[in-house]
Amino acid sequence: MGDLVRGLVPLAGQVDGRVGKLLDLVRVATALCRSLGRSLGHRVPEEEGRDRSRSRADVLGCLAGHVEDQRLVDVELDVEHVTQFVNPVVEVHPLQFSPIPARVQAIRRIGTWQADGVEDKAADELRVTLVQHASSLDPEVNLAFLDSLVQAAAGSDLVVLPEASARDFGEPGSDLRPFAEPMDGPYARSLHRLGTDTLVVAGMFERTDGLPFNTLVATGPGVEASYRKIHLYDSFGFKESDTIAAGPVEPVPVTYAGARIGLMTCYDLRFPELARALAVDVIVIPAAWVAGPRKLAHWTTLVRARAIENVAWVVAVGQPGPRYTGHSMVVAPTGDVLAEAGEGEEQLSVTLDLALVASTRRSNPSLANRRM
Repeated sequence: MGDLVRGLVPLAGQVDGRVGKLLDLVRVATALCRSLGRSLGHRVPEEEGRDRSRSRADVLGCLAGHVEDQRLVDVELDVEHVTQFVNPVVEVHPLQFSPIPARVQAIRRIGTWQADGVEDKAADELRVTLVQHASSLDPEVNLAFLDSLVQAAAGSDLVVLPEASARDFGEPGSDLRPFAEPMDGPYARSLHRLGTDTLVVAGMFERTDGLPFNTLVATGPGVEASYRKIHLYDSFGFKESDTIAAGPVEPVPVTYAGARIGLMTCYDLRFPELARALAVDVIVIPAAWVAGPRKLAHWTTLVRARAIENVAWVVAVGQPGPRYTGHSMVVAPTGDVLAEAGEGEEQLSVTLDLALVASTRRSNPSLANRRM
């Protein structure tokens, strides 16, 4: 095994350091992958007639899943722009091979395939707390509630509160401008304090010169981000655009604790294009999903659909009944529901296995197989 890999390293080193097209990447990586696979007794499918986008997924999966001697070689493949899941012929970063001991990695921005015996397995886990809580019409009450979450935050990597956690919407059509706050206002500052050692995501109304934004704040070690709701709830007899300004059409992903995490808000759930554009491992969806006929069925179906079609974890946190639907959920990349709250106030604690994203994308490479 060692002689095999050492023999391939000089060959791979002959590849131009500025490989421009995926064809070059696949040719070299396939040769290495096939040889490694045969040496380990794995059956390697023939390349003839196979779509190159499928080959790309197979190669990356093979590199991470079948290289067992981690002392011999460090392999890192970073495929730029594949996050958009568009054309299989894309510009790529240089392919680098070096006999550096410690680990073997194959990395894509749409997912991470990793064989790494050095790092603790806990590095592939994300401890998440879902806070299904009804926000008050009194902002001071909601500020005080954050203080009760200190213990939950201490035991979590990620704490997620619902949409409009700083202050509820009130009666439909109510003027929300008096309750909107700047991003350095009392609620955002309290979230920053809560997020000293963990990532916290919660919804608030953000002050502007006109109508406020319906904004998610994401704050934690090394992360300061905000997402302004793109799709406003002008549906089922409601018209959110009367009181809220639509945010810019800009997906907001963040990276935290080894995971790419994307932000969506409530009604955004009905628009699969946003989830696809995020291109992340974990989709976080705070919501205030208004209750009504078939609304619970829509909620659970759509949350699972976003997980299945993006082969990603989905953490969806709603406000409870009776006004809203509740049923906060954690859905795995496989589509399995790991946890689901009821209608009332509740907190769920779930540990996400981030490696499941990679393994599921290997067995179900639908993202790599996309042609549109």
